[in-house]
Amino acid sequence: MLRTYFPNGQYKNSRILDICSGVVNEEPLLIEHFGENTKLASLDNDKSLEELLKELGRKSVRIGDIRELDRYIEGKFNLVIGRNVPLNPNYNAWRNEVPDCWPGVFENLVRFMEFDSTLFLTLVREDEFYRTQEILDIDLKLRKETL
Repeated sequence: MLRTYFPNGQYKNSRILDICSGVVNEEPLLIEHFGENTKLASLDNDKSLEELLKELGRKSVRIGDIRELDRYIEGKFNLVIGRNVPLNPNYNAWRNEVPDCWPGVFENLVRFMEFDSTLFLTLVREDEFYRTQEILDIDLKLRKETL
């Protein structure tokens, strides 16, 4: 996946934000692919992972809520990734039973991205893909209107 989507040293020694990272199994691969001077910041909200993260020697992970990124990270990132991101797993767009936090999360993420950053997410459910597309399309339209 890295060679396909990020070939030829793209983002070499960059700043990478990994959201909903779990135990960041990909941390060594990301450092190997993007370079030893890559700065990786990872965030997951599962507090039960803390001991395992220490055992695995994962230095990039912070335990925290993605809706409060500014509490855990600072600066701009060239690449924002998320593997198997659960977009509001309990949210049902057709019934609006659980608050939809994702428009705010995407709005917040943009604050930590460079102008030419890449957002690369893999999602768990098909309906989440369509919701993400809808949110990003709205955001892009608003940005164009303000330029």
